[in-house]
Amino acid sequence: MKFNLNDISFGLIVHQLRRCYNFSVNCVILQKFQMVQYTQEEFLSGLRKGDKLIPIITAVVYFGAEPWDGPKSLFEMLDVRDERLYRFLSDYKLNLISPADMDDEEFKKFHTELGYAMKLLKHQSNDADEVITREGHRKVSPETAYFLKTAMKLKLEFEVEPGGVDMCKAMEKRDQRKEVTGAIKGMRSMGASDNDIISKIVEIFHVTEEYVLPLLAPKQA
Repeated sequence: MKFNLNDISFGLIVHQLRRCYNFSVNCVILQKFQMVQYTQEEFLSGLRKGDKLIPIITAVVYFGAEPWDGPKSLFEMLDVRDERLYRFLSDYKLNLISPADMDDEEFKKFHTELGYAMKLLKHQSNDADEVITREGHRKVSPETAYFLKTAMKLKLEFEVEPGGVDMCKAMEKRDQRKEVTGAIKGMRSMGASDNDIISKIVEIFHVTEEYVLPLLAPKQA
């Protein structure tokens, strides 16, 4: 079971403990599909003596750019004033994957695009563009591109090509859109008409009219 987070959740441990309900569901499934006779003790407990549960492993992937500073275990959330009590308590640790807390070298351990994606997540608030540039015209799958577009705030302009999405081109297209939007704003401030703006933008930036038209919409705001 996996959870994705963009923000730090200080109550996540408690939320995960509630998920232990899945073990109860596990017991019900075992009881439902085992057409056997139960002893009184087995019937009351919902399990036979030899029954085994299927393990449930919960992993949390944190997409935030800032390091995780929330609790990573149940013990970190408890107000225990007498340490002798710990011997009677059971801890619950969070299986947390936080790119912001990882060294860049650790991302090389991944043999899929996940390592590259998490590296960008780590650097999304400062130097993600540099990471993309250093990787050259690296192409990623459309699924990874969509993941990055929804999880990050870089507003990259993705275009699927043979072989995947070129990350450098996605960055260049984003920068071009910013330049075109700025040029439109400047021409409008000088009183240029939409027709004049379109012809100038097409000439300067070598784009199509269809590309420019949606960027003119803010005039109505």
